[in-house]
Amino acid sequence: MLKCNEVVQNASAYLDGELPMLSRWRIRLHLKICENCQRFVAQLRLTGSMLRLHQRDEHGDGSDPEVDSLVQKILAANRDRRP
Repeated sequence: MLKCNEVVQNASAYLDGELPMLSRWRIRLHLKICENCQRFVAQLRLTGSMLRLHQRDEHGDGSDPEVDSLVQKILAANRDRRP
């Protein structure tokens, strides 16, 4: 069974589909029983989606004021939490 820190270390590659099948299976199994890692992976997935939307907007592929506003709120919240 994977430990939480192993899931965290491999979460990005997992979401990007870059892991071998056995590694993906082990992460999925861990996610079935660990709510904290479920939340972490869900937040990482959401963050990646938001960044892709934001990058697309920066390259002139269309702008969505709601997405821009949400991205700015997320960035501001992250700045406020830093020590």
